[in-house]
Amino acid sequence: MNVRSNEKIMGYQKSNGGAFHDLDIFGSLSMNGDVLAEKIEIKGSATFKQEMETTLLHVIGNCKVYGGIKATDIRNKGVMKVNHGVYTTVLDNLGRAAMGSLQAIHVQSQGDLVVEKGVRAETFEVEGKLTIHEKAIVEKNIMISFTGQSVVGHLESQYISICRMKNGLQLILGRSLLRADTIIGEHIDLEHVEADFVKGHDVIIGPECRIRRVEYSGNLIIHPQAQVYKSSQVHI
Repeated sequence: MNVRSNEKIMGYQKSNGGAFHDLDIFGSLSMNGDVLAEKIEIKGSATFKQEMETTLLHVIGNCKVYGGIKATDIRNKGVMKVNHGVYTTVLDNLGRAAMGSLQAIHVQSQGDLVVEKGVRAETFEVEGKLTIHEKAIVEKNIMISFTGQSVVGHLESQYISICRMKNGLQLILGRSLLRADTIIGEHIDLEHVEADFVKGHDVIIGPECRIRRVEYSGNLIIHPQAQVYKSSQVHI
């Protein structure tokens, strides 16, 4: 495949895809084929109808990918929608990012993150709104400070900390909760969480939690303003 050195899109342009060193989009681009690039920077609007592979993807404007993305570093400050899977070393989201599935080493989001299927990562840190329809399995730690009504299916990690963001947004958004089906970890610290099942070694159920069932093998602390309908200590 011939590699074009640099491509700069200023107005509206259609492309069949190809390989680039740098692809800078200031205008509007519609790309029908696969794209391979060292760096893709989107300050305007871009639609990629096939697959994307890049070292760095930087979105300030609007980016839609019908296929999937393989990258080393993804930085989103705009709006990004990916229909299929995202595979990256680092995802840093400061805008709105939605994708089919996510596999990464480090995930950090301070905006709105939506994953239709599963998440796999080593570390996962969120300050903002979060929606994961299926599983998030994280090797080391999950730290979530959420705004607005957030929903996850299954969370699993060594260390899990979840609370509602404590700032002025609370007055605007009201007393929102994070809703989860199951939460499993070694050390779990929850506030403002509604869940069907929580299982861990040391478990803290903080204020405004509503938990149907808790299983713990070490210590369990329940805040007076929390509701736990059933708890049991299991011996491993």
